[in-house]
This record gives sequence, C-alpha cells and structure tokens, in this order.
Amino acid sequence: MKNRKPGIFLWIFGGVLLGLSIIGVIAYFAVASNTEVKYNSILIISIIGVLISFVFLIVGYILSFLPDKEAKQRIALYSSYPVKNIEDYKKELESVRGNFNADKNPEKNQIAAFNFINSRQCYDFSVINKGKIYYAYLVRAFPPFYSYNNFARLTLPAVIVYSTEEYFESNPMALKAIAKKFLDSSNTNVLRDDSNFFTNLKLPVNLTDGREVYATTVMAYRMHLPLYYFSDSLFPIIADPNNSPSAFIVDFKYWTENQVGNFSHGVAQNAEEKIGEEESGGIFDV
Repeated sequence: MKNRKPGIFLWIFGGVLLGLSIIGVIAYFAVASNTEVKYNSILIISIIGVLISFVFLIVGYILSFLPDKEAKQRIALYSSYPVKNIEDYKKELESVRGNFNADKNPEKNQIAAFNFINSRQCYDFSVINKGKIYYAYLVRAFPPFYSYNNFARLTLPAVIVYSTEEYFESNPMALKAIAKKFLDSSNTNVLRDDSNFFTNLKLPVNLTDGREVYATTVMAYRMHLPLYYFSDSLFPIIADPNNSPSAFIVDFKYWTENQVGNFSHGVAQNAEEKIGEEESGGIFDV
C-alpha cells in the first residue's frame, strides 16, 4: 500500500490556496467598489487560484481516498477467498496463535500511535509480546470503518467484547449475543461518548450468562483487516486483561485462510444464531 501523505499534502495546499483565492475575490470587489482604480489583476489571479486549488483538491482526493492498484489487488484477492463453515473454532484459533508466535519480530502487529485525548491506555504495546490471542466481537466502530472509503492507514477507536474463558475458543459466536445485550443494556452509557476510551470493563454476569467477558476500546488499524474495513465482526485479538489495559486486533496475515474468507464475506455478521435479524442501526454494528 503506497503512502497517502502526498494526497494529504495536496488537500491541505489546495484548501489553503482556495481560501486565499476566495479572500482575493472578496478583496477585489471591496476595493473596486470604493475606488476608481480597477485592480483587475487581483481578480484574474484569484480566479486562477480557485481553479488551481480545485485541481489540487481533486488530485488529493484521488490519492488519499480511492483504492490504488495495490489496494484493488488485495481487495480482489481476499474477496475471492471461499466461505467455509468452520467446524472447529478452537483449532482455527490455535493456528492463529501458532502463526503469531512463530514471528519473532519484536515490532510485529504494532500500529502508529494516534494521540486521541485520553487514549494513552490503549497503546500498551507490551501486550503484543506478553498477551494471548482470543476471539472478539465488534460492538461499535466509526462509520469510515464499515467500507473502504478512507485512508488505508487510518487508525480509529472501536469497541469490542471478548473473553479469556476457554469456552469462547470453541463458541466465539456466543459473543455476538453478549455484544447485543451490552448494547441494549443500561451500561451503554459508556458508549455514548466517543472520547470515552474505556478498557477491559468487566461486564455484569446477567449479560454474559455468568461468564467473564470484557468490553474494551481497541485502536483499529485498517491495514490489519483483509479488506481494510470491518467487513465482519468476529476476529482474533491479543490481550492480557490482568496485566495490560490494551488489546489489539491481530494482523490478518496471521489468520487462517478460513478466517480471512469468512471475514471478507461477513459470515459472522449475517449469522442468525443468538440474535436473529434485529439490527441496532446508527453507527453500532452487532
């Protein structure tokens, strides 16, 4: 994936130029109405500036927002992966753990720290090498994360539920019902403020059938998702709630082929078990 900084710079430059050009047009008419001297050159330069700024903005949009060749190839590749009924979720998870642990790069799975206010607790990278991989289910994400329509290297907060109990290794779809209950419960007040980056909030047992389940904010990195967005809601994360406040989505390069295929086609989101077809609407996605 090519770096999108040139597009961002063109957007900034185009925006500044457009603003200055508009000021120039306003200044021309203000001066022309109060003096007999006509500053036609100001008007001409300002109009040219407006036209050039639109060119910069259009090119910046293309470079920043539209999929480049590499992104299109990646999307086409993983969209073509077959959907398979996973018979043994635990076996799939163990494969992810094996793939992840086999990579000895100490900087694996890290993301660029984006300095949201009050988000420091979400960036404890020590958990990547000390934590364990579990299944998680998405509760909420920002709208750009529901389609490929923004920067491929974008990192934004999302809310998930997960559990360290072995039960969920074989029954991860049970997290879907818990996510729905969490969303519908009175505890959803923690979801009403987008700047409320809570971590490892233990859910009440009445929402979890007596099991230990956490809700937490993760910083989601587009590059770690097969199609760059949440095409599905069930995925592996790495966490250690007893020793670290942070959790991170496992880079999809460590996932199994079945997981990548199912995630790319939204299998878990479309599953009717536990929740049925009821939808929450808005920017919530369970």
